[in-house]
This record gives sequence, structure tokens and C-alpha cells, in this order.
Amino acid sequence: MKDFKPIGKYRRKDYSGKLQETTIKKIYENATAIWKPRIIEQIEKLKKETNSFDELMERLALEGYQIKRGKYLSIKPYGKERFTRLHKLGDEYSEEALRQFFKDKKKGSYVKQLKAVNGYKGRSKYSDSYVEQANNSKLAMELSSKGQQVGKEYPKYYNSRYKEFLRYKELAKSLDFMSAEKIFSYEDLAEKIEAVELELAEREAEYEKQKSIVRTFEENEPFAHTYIETYNAYMLYKEQVEKFGEENITISEDVQKHLTVKENLNDAELQEVREFIRGCGQEKREANRQYSYITYLHSKLTDYDKLRSRALEMNGYIKGMNFGIKMIDEKRSTDEYYCVKLPYTKKYVYLNKNCVTWKEHGVRATMYLIDDETYELYNEDNQKIGEVSGDQLEQISNEEKEEVKEYYASLKVEV
Repeated sequence: MKDFKPIGKYRRKDYSGKLQETTIKKIYENATAIWKPRIIEQIEKLKKETNSFDELMERLALEGYQIKRGKYLSIKPYGKERFTRLHKLGDEYSEEALRQFFKDKKKGSYVKQLKAVNGYKGRSKYSDSYVEQANNSKLAMELSSKGQQVGKEYPKYYNSRYKEFLRYKELAKSLDFMSAEKIFSYEDLAEKIEAVELELAEREAEYEKQKSIVRTFEENEPFAHTYIETYNAYMLYKEQVEKFGEENITISEDVQKHLTVKENLNDAELQEVREFIRGCGQEKREANRQYSYITYLHSKLTDYDKLRSRALEMNGYIKGMNFGIKMIDEKRSTDEYYCVKLPYTKKYVYLNKNCVTWKEHGVRATMYLIDDETYELYNEDNQKIGEVSGDQLEQISNEEKEEVKEYYASLKVEV
């Protein structure tokens, strides 16, 4: 089948295995899928700061989300057309589940879920620092519960205890991961990250080649399937022509289709076309396999970056803003620095790549800053327009964000 003519216009497809759909429902799902993770992220953040479901809803409204009550509680950011129901974000985000969460938060019943970490003590200085932090969090939880009287509310303690619980849980998870990956020092972690990044670059290059192969197959795949579907009609037509003569037989639509695709496929025989279709399926499966492995490597780098985030915090860096990969100006970035656009602004800052970690590798990142360190600001033309301290970077972005929220609030239409 190598001599098949390149037929038709190629339409790029997503090889993750998801079918391309154009229904209104699918378009809506694709649109909301972009901001659903942001809502989940905001809810998780506010769960640490609030003590009731109603307070959570109030804070979400203040953060720029519209809440619609009914049989099912729905939510959307200002400026979006469609609401999504809370339980559609996940079972743990339904109204019932969130109300139960706040009951448990007050009781502190989740503390019983704590996993022992002292078994990791003594393996390395690196893991010992994690064990020490975890035990400090456990002690803080115990102290926050002492002296509380039955029937009295302690919102400040509920929040601090829950934050320590999350911290302990994350530290325990990190210790499990470090043990499984045989990471005993920061140098081990750096080597692991470098190795996976190199492998990822190689795999992505292979994947691009594989997509090119699939594209070549896909150009002729519709014609090959039409060939198979109309083959019997064509064979019947040939038999009738032999019996009654070509001038006495009317060519059906299926026969005409077959003759057209047969010509475009260089008069290929049935067996050749079947082999082509099988080959097309094999190449697509290989593309999906490669895509799955690339996704796995991204996931692994995300796990490594969680450890790197912890290491930066332990060395005095302050967690700054989150930003999406689209905020990175690739043309102005270098091997050592990312050129990052501050969210909601037209200002840019250069960040050392060692001070940027990925919440979701290749999708969303977090900048780590030194408060009293000076950062230079640039405009869209890469001209320096000022200098600010680390803590001012987020302030600049937040001020612009508030203006955007106020604008959308002014356009709010009651539902």
C-alpha cells in the first residue's frame, strides 16, 4: 500500500483516545472543563479557611463566583454563560459531602486517619527532616484539641488543626514516595528529575514521528473503509456485467463510490486494503500507547516537583502565584529562566527555572520567591519598566484581578 496516492485533507485529531464530538453538550463540557479545576482548587483553598458550608458559599461569591440555588446547587465564574452543579465537580464536592466535611472538621474525626511516619526515621537526613515536620504537625493538632469545652465553637482552632492535618498527610505521602523512588537526598531528587525530563523529551520526539505516520494513514483511511463497505456491491455488478453486458446494467451509487475510491487507491486489491486498515489500527494503538506513557512521565515529574516545592520552602522561599503554561513566553525564555506574564496584567518577570515547580507538569506551575529580593518587570516589548520585591508581584496581579472581578460584577444579571 506504499504507492497509495495521498488523498483528502488531513484533519488533526487528539490521539488521547477521546472521540471528537461537535454536539452542544460536548462543546459545553469542553468549555466548563477548563474552569472546573479552578473552582475545585478554590474550594480546596477555602475549605482550610471556613467552618461551615454557608460560609464557604459566601466566600466563593466574594471570590467572583455566582451561586444558583435549586434542587441542586450550581456555580459558575462571572463572565461564563453556563452553570455547573456542585456534585458534577466530584462526589466530594456535592452539597451533602461538603456539609459532612465541615461536621468532621469541627469534631476533628479525620485525625484518626493519620498514618504513622516514624518508621522512616533514621534512613537519611533528608527523610528525617520530613519525619520531624510531620511529628510537629501531629503535635500541633493534639495541642489545638486540648482544653476545648463541649458545646463551644473554636473556628480558629478548627482551621489550624485542619491545615496541620493536610500538611501531615502530604508529608506522609512524600515519605512513601521518597522510599519507593529511593530518594535519600536533594541531589537524588535532582538526578531523578533530570533523568525523567530527558526521557520525556525523547518520548515526545518519538510521539511526534508516530503522529506523522498516523496522519499519513488517516489520509486514506476513509477511502479504505468505503472500499470495504462497497466491495460486495461492486463484485455483484461485475457478475451482472459478465452475464448481461455493461450497456444493460445501471451503475448503482455504491458501485460508483467503489470505482472512485478504487481509482484513488491505485486499483488496490481487497487483501491490500484489509492490510492497510489493520496497519492503520496498529499505528493508532501505538500512538495511544506512546501518549499514555508520556502522560505517566508528566505525572511522575509532578510528584517530583511536590518534593522540590517542599525543599524550596524549607530553604526560605515563599510560595507565590500559580500560573498556567500559556503565561510563559517561550520566545523570551532561556535555558535558565522562564519569562512569565503576571496573571491579569501586561507585565512580565524573569524567574529562575529552579524556583518554579509544576502543580501539574506542563499545565500549571507555582513560582517561589524571596520576599526581599528584587525582581525586574518588563513590558510586552521586553523593555524594563520597573523593579519590585517578591511580595509585590502577587499584589500587582491581585489588584488587576480585582478590577476584572468588579467589571464582571457590574455586568451581573440576576437568574
